[in-house]
Amino acid sequence: MTASGETGAEGPGYGIAGSAAGLEGQEAGPEGQEAGPEGQEAGLEGQEAGLEDREAASEGRELRAVGPGGSIGGPVSEVAPPADGVAASGEGKADFELPADRHGYAGLVTRVVSFAIDAAVINAASVIVAAGAALIVAVLHLPRPVQTLLAAIGGVVYVLWTVGYFVAFWSTTGQTPGARVLRIRVVTADGHRLGPRRALLRCAGVLLAALPLFAGFIRILFDGRRRGFQDRLARTVVIDAPQLSRAETRRARRTGERSLT
Repeated sequence: MTASGETGAEGPGYGIAGSAAGLEGQEAGPEGQEAGPEGQEAGLEGQEAGLEDREAASEGRELRAVGPGGSIGGPVSEVAPPADGVAASGEGKADFELPADRHGYAGLVTRVVSFAIDAAVINAASVIVAAGAALIVAVLHLPRPVQTLLAAIGGVVYVLWTVGYFVAFWSTTGQTPGARVLRIRVVTADGHRLGPRRALLRCAGVLLAALPLFAGFIRILFDGRRRGFQDRLARTVVIDAPQLSRAETRRARRTGERSLT
């Protein structure tokens, strides 16, 4: 009797708990129904995002398929224009630093003195060679027509020697012996060394500048970069090239040796 009584007493408790669970189930039912449409909306949004990703991927494949200039199979890239002062041929850093103002460019007087030194070197070498050739001709007692022909050949050799003198120095170091004494240097307008063709063109420009009463050199006095006709023709400038003294050279050499060790 006691066990059955206790069981009967617990029965109402279980009934109350069951009723409470039923009420919670009824409340969770509408919430589940409300969560159902939200899940469907999230699924639709996921499908739309997937479609957008596939469209972007297909556009990327089309962009990779068409390269620069309409070529097939190359990546699409924008080619930046060359910077100011840099040649389109891909020349890198300038060989020599250009002056910031016109005072760093060689003036007319400096260039005239430099040319005078070079002319003295050219004529001295030519006089020595001509004296040797004249001595040989005098010893051989060649006929007059042969002597005339040799004189013409000597004139051609003199012109070639003069042109080769300037072309060789301008296209290697940019300094003739006269320019080295005056500490000036011939470089391109963007600071690079001259090539043989440009040096030859500058030689022709010097000749043309001297023909009309040296009028082509007057521009040096008024040009912002002190360029004459020959400089504008060959796109060159003449800059100051200060050199280190012997003591400074030895000091720099020692510093470089110490840094290596």
